Amino acid sequence: MVFLIKKRERLREPNVRCKVGFIYNGYKKHKFYWELLIIYREISIITIAVLLQTMGVSFQLLCASLLM
Repeated sequence: MVFLIKKRERLREPNVRCKVGFIYNGYKKHKFYWELLIIYREISIITIAVLLQTMGVSFQLLCASLLM
């Protein structure tokens, strides 16, 4: 994320696109960070499912709903 923010003005250059283009290709230039937010959301859902397993499904659902 830090790399993308630092390089946000040069995201269309070939060397930057070669390194991290898979993350933001398909998004508008000013929305380059969106895929990272989706990945963080997915990781958070998995973390809730694994770490709160002993708390019960209702509590997991509540936490996941609050995250969304």
